[in-house]
Amino acid sequence: MINLAGEVIAINNSLIPYAQGIGFAIPINTAKEIIDELIEHGRVIRPWLGIYSVSVTPQVKERSNLSVDSGCYIVDVVPESPADKGGVKEGDVITRVDNQTINTVGDLQQIMKTKKVGEETTLTIIRENKHIELRVKLEEMPQG
Repeated sequence: MINLAGEVIAINNSLIPYAQGIGFAIPINTAKEIIDELIEHGRVIRPWLGIYSVSVTPQVKERSNLSVDSGCYIVDVVPESPADKGGVKEGDVITRVDNQTINTVGDLQQIMKTKKVGEETTLTIIRENKHIELRVKLEEMPQG
């Protein structure tokens, strides 16, 4: 895709022809971020924690009897994942990653985009109303 000035602004990804031509595209800035990985490895390499989480909302807080108003509530931890190896447990709430506040799952995702495979990161979690710091060594996200 190009704009009126002839600049590339996105790369078409898919098109749904039976849906009145609805299409999807990857923003060019996202493509630029991963181009070196694609050239070197033939695929995108992403760091992985190995958790399933939801943002703490008033409903999640009430249902799970949490003492915090924001963060990432851990619904499940993938066995043998970096989070599992680092001591993260179901029911924990991640509130900080390397001194950066986590209010939502989106915050955690944004921070994870800046991390590299093999990097150690410090998670501040709330478990049973106690603040705990855990060191987690990020691994490559499994393919498929």
